[in-house]
Amino acid sequence: MLLNNKEKKTVLDLSRVIFEVSNLCTNHCLYCYNYWKATNEEKPFAMNYSKAIKTLKRLLKLFPVKKITFTGGEPTLADRLPELVFFAKRHGIWVNLITAGGGELSQYENLLYVPPDQFQLPFHSYDPSIHNIMMGNKNSHKIVKEKINFLLSKNQKVAVVIILTKLNINTLEDTLKEIKEMGIRNVLVNRFDPGGTGLKNIDKLELCPIQLNEAYSLLNEFVSLDFLIHSGINTPHCLLNRKKYPKILFGGCKIWEGKGPTTVDVDGNLRLCNQSQHIIGNIHKQSLSDIESHPIFQDWQTSIPEECKECDFFGECRAGCRAAGEQMGLSVYKPDPYMIRFGKNKPVVK
Repeated sequence: MLLNNKEKKTVLDLSRVIFEVSNLCTNHCLYCYNYWKATNEEKPFAMNYSKAIKTLKRLLKLFPVKKITFTGGEPTLADRLPELVFFAKRHGIWVNLITAGGGELSQYENLLYVPPDQFQLPFHSYDPSIHNIMMGNKNSHKIVKEKINFLLSKNQKVAVVIILTKLNINTLEDTLKEIKEMGIRNVLVNRFDPGGTGLKNIDKLELCPIQLNEAYSLLNEFVSLDFLIHSGINTPHCLLNRKKYPKILFGGCKIWEGKGPTTVDVDGNLRLCNQSQHIIGNIHKQSLSDIESHPIFQDWQTSIPEECKECDFFGECRAGCRAAGEQMGLSVYKPDPYMIRFGKNKPVVK
């Protein structure tokens, strides 16, 4: 019933890496989970090319990287981003660029000489006012649509992201319709997962499990062969049963298997997930075996929250997104804060 990795050594899988190339951003998203947004102690800074390329070369030398997601902050504000993309592509790596459309149009034109395999942009609502409130930028909806239309006109692969919140849940159906009308065929939909700035906005943004399941029922109906919907945030099975929504492509992290999404910044600092604030090593200073021996990584392999020890579905959801709990000061031996708040340690949705 329960999984136990105590007798099996788990190694970090760095075939899929999230590479943070800038902390600067043009938005002030209400839901932003970047850990440095949780306090005012760390000031944003632009990450320079020399640091980034040094770390990128180190990554490719040490690990069999197959996929890199360039992110931030806003990655288009990073120094010489097109050159970083070109370097990765030259080495046969599949490149995803997560951007909120920041930066001038010329920056996107420069990226098209050797383009990423996919551009991923937020589109939280067909209603500009709702989208803009979530993004903390009164011009975001206009900017995002401009960049999406430009990229589609250049035959680029574009995917959009929707973060489900109390603010946009009632516009979800019309938003999906507009996304289809724009010609986009891939959508990533995630529930609001607290972290960073989002820690201050939980009551304003977080859906209850009933609302969340209603949203996923609607999403499941929208899926077709030419309109794929993905979902990446682990949610406790007792609050969201994936089997009820068979058309949705569920992913999610697998930290306990060493399959992140492992996150590296330009200084070489490595975290098990982009939601987590804990640096467990540095690829310039430590060997992979030393990084894997970090207590936090070891805890992820063996930890089973008390509330989940008798659950037959723990192996499926692994107690949800426990990295969100880390940002709240909880240990990985506690379940997803979403379960603590709404499940009261008991299943509420069969």
